[in-house]
Amino acid sequence: MKWRCLKWAVPLSLLLWALILWPVLAQTRDVTLTPDQLPDLTITLPGAGEFQIPVVATGPGGTVTSTMTITVVQAAPPPTLTVQDVEGAPGEPIPLDITATDADTITVTIPEGATLSTEIIALGNLQEMIDAVAEGGTVVLPPGLYLGQSIRPKANQTIQAAGVIMDGQGTAVRAIPRDFVDGVTLVGLTVTKYNSPTQGNGGAIDGRDHMNWIYQDVNVVANLGLGLYLGPGDRISGGLYADNGTVAIAGANSGSVIIEDIECRNNNTTHQGLGFESGCMKVYKSQATIRNICSWGNWGPGIWLDGAGPDAGNHVIEDNVVFDNKKSGIEIELQAGGVVRRNTVVRNGIDNGWGGGAGIKLQNSGGFLVHDNYVEVGINEYGDIGNSIFTVNQDRAIMARDNDIFNNEIVFLADGKGTQGTVQDFDSGFDPFAVNTWHDNTVVRSSETPVRWGGWYAWSKADETGGAWRLWEGVQSVKNGEANSTLALEQRQPTQVQCP
Repeated sequence: MKWRCLKWAVPLSLLLWALILWPVLAQTRDVTLTPDQLPDLTITLPGAGEFQIPVVATGPGGTVTSTMTITVVQAAPPPTLTVQDVEGAPGEPIPLDITATDADTITVTIPEGATLSTEIIALGNLQEMIDAVAEGGTVVLPPGLYLGQSIRPKANQTIQAAGVIMDGQGTAVRAIPRDFVDGVTLVGLTVTKYNSPTQGNGGAIDGRDHMNWIYQDVNVVANLGLGLYLGPGDRISGGLYADNGTVAIAGANSGSVIIEDIECRNNNTTHQGLGFESGCMKVYKSQATIRNICSWGNWGPGIWLDGAGPDAGNHVIEDNVVFDNKKSGIEIELQAGGVVRRNTVVRNGIDNGWGGGAGIKLQNSGGFLVHDNYVEVGINEYGDIGNSIFTVNQDRAIMARDNDIFNNEIVFLADGKGTQGTVQDFDSGFDPFAVNTWHDNTVVRSSETPVRWGGWYAWSKADETGGAWRLWEGVQSVKNGEANSTLALEQRQPTQVQCP
């Protein structure tokens, strides 16, 4: 009986015996045990792998032989955790200095009434990291939330900043101050909540003295005033420009700029006056190429070019989606020529009876080709009804003349609402209807109510009498300068527009 008990205990305990007796190297050795040594028997093997452990039990009644297979899996190293003491003030965020290696989760127990943000509050000094790299070099900034910092890149540096959030906390004024440094490339940076100034005073990123910067996938959001002030030769490619207090993008002042592939929405959250520097952008006295952007829901213009100057011409405004902006969709003011083409312009502006809220507005700007645009006039998200395409003349440096407006599709959704044509408030010496060419457009309206064409104009600012709205009723008409165009009656539903 005594041996029989030992015999049935062998499969369980012999494993353990084998575990001690088998180094599984080039040599093996036998370990002889008595039955009382079997409970809690363990073995430590030299590494990972599959091991064969022969087991032999001998007693008065004979011998029993068996083989056990043991598979050893290489275990991951245990996680390491490092914490350091930090200090802070009541009511202010305190960055926790915690690092962990090979950990799947980290549990942080906080005092009653406290809050914990999962954003990484970075402790590093961004400027020190930039200073450590020479001009023309590449700086790789670690991701994280950097509070109240500002940086001054060196000439021609590339700043790789994916995942880096510079947060001004509503008190710091500039993320990047004004500086005479050219040729910087910023990639992936987010700038938010800086107490930036408004019109003409630079922005959270202040480019008033630099040239030829590239902003690639940069996000400028929720700053208190102006977001990004451009310098000559700058290029914006990709990124989000949203929720800024007055205007998201402004500046340039000479040379040329490129703005492409961005979303620009809900800017001028403080509702500054519509004649102020407001809305998505206002590019000043510079040649601009603006393409493939989505500008919507701004309290102001969707796209605004302003300011006469030697470089303020030869613009390219193409393939943009512009909708539900409070002022004009595309407003071009005091500019000398260019092309506005293939844009989708929907429900922009207010109808102030003077062309002020047009889908496309040429204000004292001449020499433009405006073609192959879709312009829809309807009630926008502010409850306003704007106008379609307008030229406007006032007594200023450039006249709205020699513009060629053709092959556009213009849709009026509200009966008797919305206008197109031209307005003028001084004696220019020419007929404002005669100096611009309108042809081969398709105009769609929903009823027999004629489209109001042209505009109110007076030859004297003091005596505003001399003009009235003209009604355009003819099909294939040459009235008021509109030749070979089509007027169509068709019930259309508002276009459901969204960013591509």
